[in-house]
Formats: sequence, structure tokens, C-alpha cells
Amino acid sequence: MTNPWDFDELCRMGAQMLHNEPTGVDFEALLWAIGGVESSHGTFYGPRHEKAYCRGGRYYDRKLTRKHNCMAHCSYGPWQIMYANAVAIKKPITPELMLDPLHALPITVGWMRRVVGRGAITVRDIADAWNSGSHRDSIVPVAYIRKVEKLYRERIDVEF
Repeated sequence: MTNPWDFDELCRMGAQMLHNEPTGVDFEALLWAIGGVESSHGTFYGPRHEKAYCRGGRYYDRKLTRKHNCMAHCSYGPWQIMYANAVAIKKPITPELMLDPLHALPITVGWMRRVVGRGAITVRDIADAWNSGSHRDSIVPVAYIRKVEKLYRERIDVEF
């Protein structure tokens, strides 16, 4: 897919929407870092099938699957938001709309607010929750967190 939008600009827009969140996190840098890990900074933003959301998986949702088939098992956009999470943020939303990064951005921001609202207020905690669903569970995606932290630091260094 060729992206007709500017990834950096999407990150700036998302950060503007998140400016009131009670953290010391630079959300523009964090969105840039998460998007860097998830989609190579928006290059690969198409749907990605996630086994855990498919039949027999930990997060399988029969109702969403009946309505959208395997599209319900995918993550979307530059930040790879799971469709099941997108539905929790905005109804109605279709998988097809999630293919458009401009539709995915406000849903990404909504999911980020939810993650922060659940107590993830550091880059490490937010990255953990982004990848595993919670920063308080026993699943700690160490390699993922390190990648996000590294890109976050790179972006912060560039900004100053």
C-alpha cells in the first residue's frame, strides 16, 4: 500500500489530541515510536492477522467474527490497533474504515487514552500495554518495549 499521508503529521495530530493526558510522555514521539515498531513508520499499515483473535485464540470474539470474518482478527493502521479494540472505542466502525489512517488515528488516540486511564503513564508501561493488552499482566514483551523505548529516545533527541 502506498501511503498518501504524512506519518509525522499524523503523529503530531495525535499528540495534539492527547495534550491533556496526565503523564510526562511526549505523545508525538511515542506515537512515532509505536508506529515505527508496528508499521515501519506507516509504511506497512495494512491489516495484519493476529492469531490470538482467531478461532481458538485467547481473544476470539464469535460475534465480531460472524459479522466481519477474518477481518475481525486483524490489527490496522500505522499503530496496528486491533479491530476488537477499535470497536470498543468507536461504534460503528468497520474494518474497511480502519484501513484509512485518518480514521485509524482518532481510534488510536482513544485507545491510548484508555491505556493511560488504566494507569500506564510511562513509555515502558504504555508500550507493554500496547503490545500485550495490559501493563499489569504477567506478559511482559521485553523486546517490544526495548524497540519502542529506543525509537522514542531517538525521536526525543531529534526534537531538541
